[in-house]
Amino acid sequence: MNDSWTDPDQGIDIPPPLKLDKTESYVFFDLETTGLGRKSDITQIAALTNGKQFQRYVIPRVEINIEARFIDTLKVAKKYVSNSDIPNFKQETLVKHYLGETYLAHNAIEDVKSLHSLYEMKLAHHIKSDDLYAFVYHKCLDSYSDILKSKAVSRLICVRLAKEGISLKHLKLAASRDSNGIKFVFEDHKVPQKSVKAFSEYLKDEE
Repeated sequence: MNDSWTDPDQGIDIPPPLKLDKTESYVFFDLETTGLGRKSDITQIAALTNGKQFQRYVIPRVEINIEARFIDTLKVAKKYVSNSDIPNFKQETLVKHYLGETYLAHNAIEDVKSLHSLYEMKLAHHIKSDDLYAFVYHKCLDSYSDILKSKAVSRLICVRLAKEGISLKHLKLAASRDSNGIKFVFEDHKVPQKSVKAFSEYLKDEE
């Protein structure tokens, strides 16, 4: 199967598997928002890469939820750092414990700088391809809402696909191009094959 399948009529690409090949150029970024929900507004954006930094303040359209000021954890740290070493997984706690430093938390540019240092000192050697998430992860996961409601497939499988940037539209495209298209996508992205039949039958019923 090719690295990417394209439907010329719909302009949809089936993305290739996410992999680390040691040629990556990392951009560390942080967002300060008005709350914890996905509909919260951004109040500050900051990024750091190869010694260059960027930051902008944004005027939000909604009131700031005070809860947002206290949450700043790292999923990767939760996976690779023992919780017996630290009281919590807030970025401030991790930076203080492993780097012996404090910083101005909840200021996006300071968060990004400390995240970069924390990554280089503690997390970089742990990172694997399985830790990567596509930027469209949430959008892809949302595309499986109906099939999840039908309980035809497990949420775990949908999460695996969404992490790779694979939405239900991509599976529809694969199925339309080849009778084994969904199977090929699952193989390429190392997703368990047990749900191939369920997805195929679900898409047939939708036609």
